[in-house]
Amino acid sequence: MDVFAHDHAVGREELDSALATRGHETLRPRIERTITTPSVFGVQPGAAPDDVLLTWKQLLALHRQCNSLLKELKDAESALGQDNSKANFDWLCDVKARLAAIDGTEALIEGFGVSSGRPARSL
Repeated sequence: MDVFAHDHAVGREELDSALATRGHETLRPRIERTITTPSVFGVQPGAAPDDVLLTWKQLLALHRQCNSLLKELKDAESALGQDNSKANFDWLCDVKARLAAIDGTEALIEGFGVSSGRPARSL
């Protein structure tokens, strides 16, 4: 949003006002409802703008990857149902393994949280 992109010091009231002016008064509450765990640091109050941006980019990438894998899972299940071959079974197992690997993925970006005052993590 342009109001935040140009002034990182915009507060909640100013953001709400800017959203309402553009006809998006329900946007911030809807976004807040999508945050289902308090452990996603980059979407909490007090997170630095750089960490917020990294968090949302990662969440969007994970969302897209998960949706893609769910479609591939349906395709693999269908293929196995039509042809009970080892290749199709292996494909199904591979897709399930990749979906499982997404679960619990956190922000493992080097330097994540440092701009918000969190200590640097070394992996």
